[in-house]
Amino acid sequence: ALLVGYMGAVPLAAHVAALNLISVVWMIPGGFMRSTSTLVGQAVGRQDVVEVKRQIIAGVLGTALVSVLVGVVVACFRFPLSGWYTQDPATKELAGELLLIYCVLVFVGDTTQSSMSSAMRGLGRQNVSTVVYLGSYYGVMLP
Repeated sequence: ALLVGYMGAVPLAAHVAALNLISVVWMIPGGFMRSTSTLVGQAVGRQDVVEVKRQIIAGVLGTALVSVLVGVVVACFRFPLSGWYTQDPATKELAGELLLIYCVLVFVGDTTQSSMSSAMRGLGRQNVSTVVYLGSYYGVMLP
């Protein structure tokens, strides 16, 4: 937001509105990720290898499916949704365009690595998750 602020009031307002909306709707697949971590951890605790594999596959694929559905809904209704944040036509238009970009980045890229990271936490491999997060955020998303 700091760098976008140098572009002017409209880009800053659109950026903040789009990110806020994405943050709110990301909680839907985020809940699936947390449940994946819990269910995998429970299967690990029971030492049920078959169930561990099943929970990982179901959790990652289920999260991906929900994420794609949420992303498609947001992408299809991006302009009415951006109207929840502003009535200014220029800001609403730019926020809608940013929502399309953020849908791809967040609901495909970020959710994919986050769901796999949740499965790793359930396996008790938090160190691997940390390295993946650091690489994703500082190596891919930040630049």
